[in-house]
Amino acid sequence: MTSGLGRIGLDIGALFVKGVRLNAAGQVSATHYLRHHGEVEHAVSVALGELGVQVGDSLGLTGSGAPQVAALLTWPVVDLVQAQLAGVRAQHTDVVEILDVGGGSCALIQLDAEGRFQGHSANSLCAAGTGSFLDEQAGRLGISHDDAKCFEVVEAPPSIAARCSVFAKSDLIHRQQEGYSKAAMWSGLCRGMTRTLLGTLLCGRPLAGRTAVIGGVAQNAMVLHWLRERFGELIVVPEHPHLVAAHGAALNGARVEHALDLSHT
Repeated sequence: MTSGLGRIGLDIGALFVKGVRLNAAGQVSATHYLRHHGEVEHAVSVALGELGVQVGDSLGLTGSGAPQVAALLTWPVVDLVQAQLAGVRAQHTDVVEILDVGGGSCALIQLDAEGRFQGHSANSLCAAGTGSFLDEQAGRLGISHDDAKCFEVVEAPPSIAARCSVFAKSDLIHRQQEGYSKAAMWSGLCRGMTRTLLGTLLCGRPLAGRTAVIGGVAQNAMVLHWLRERFGELIVVPEHPHLVAAHGAALNGARVEHALDLSHT
């Protein structure tokens, strides 16, 4: 429980509930990150408790699951793109594109010279280019999150198709038979996923300028390596990149006038 009034933001996504508390100076003073396994209301209740929401705080809800929860709390929803934009620009004012790579989706947000929303493109229903795709392939290879964090980059990894799970599985089996290490296959998989992601969202064009990478996959050092290998210093990563939308929701929240309770759900 965090004492003192502040701003709370919750990003209720397809897989996770993410939250932040901002103090009076606008700094992140507490965070929350929990997979909800479909039990969205329970996960939100846990988040509200951990972040210490109290009457007098301001609260903002965003994400694909926000309308469901907002109906129970009778609370307004912050548009996800606007929340992401606000969260990014709180740290990087020179960004002209935002690359959002989450557990179940990926998207590119384009801004104008003044940082205002200009356009948006997203992936298809296919999971290729998302965190769930990487998690699925890592499971096949017996690679844990801790293992992946320790792998050194293999600069010339084997080619692994990452446009769909079936092709990736076939390539990984062949690479295992050829004797490649897990580190080499992971590097190749992340390179392939990065190329799929960029091909889907950019359609062959270069980035327009400084680009913030947000979402859960922005914590994946190997994916960031391959993004920077192509675009160099144009790629920036905000602090707590997986919580950027929650941060933006906190900045655009409304004052809590009564106790919030989801225990009846």
